[in-house]
Amino acid sequence: AVRVFQTVAKNDSDSMVRCAALRALTPSPDVQTVELTLKILQNPQQSRKDIRPATGPVRWDAARLLHRFIREDAYDPSQRGEILKTLLDRAAADRDRNVRLTCIDSLAYFHDSAALTALIDILREDDFAMQHAAETSLIAMTGVTHSHDAEAWRAWVAQTREPFASAGEIPDGLRAEQQSRTKWEWEW
Repeated sequence: AVRVFQTVAKNDSDSMVRCAALRALTPSPDVQTVELTLKILQNPQQSRKDIRPATGPVRWDAARLLHRFIREDAYDPSQRGEILKTLLDRAAADRDRNVRLTCIDSLAYFHDSAALTALIDILREDDFAMQHAAETSLIAMTGVTHSHDAEAWRAWVAQTREPFASAGEIPDGLRAEQQSRTKWEWEW
């Protein structure tokens, strides 16, 4: 069944059928499925022999599937470099906003200077959703926040020897904010 879903996700003429096939592959994290998501995301409008060009929704489902595999560490370590390169390319240049946001979220799992720099660059965009996703990923990578300020991030990176030393920690100001949100309720 996995091979059939992979074939449908690559070549079906209906984008929604391709999306359904990608969703059906969710419980199947293997090398071929990760490769499939990468092929769909790489050069999305370029015609290839083995894969039909992908529409925005197909790329978004591929990005979401790849994000899940990354989050669950369900990919072969030899694929890490290609995954990172693809995420960096799509986070910077995909025409579909949802694909970009998903790739930005996925970059949080890569403690790499190229990912750090790319996320800081995204903070300069004139789209708050992109800025916020980048800031959130930067916080996850570093345990630090600079409140969406690209220049403050650049200065911090320049003076920090090990930017990923506190990865996964929540900065104090954000921790208090999160706790106050969970206690907030409607007074009906």
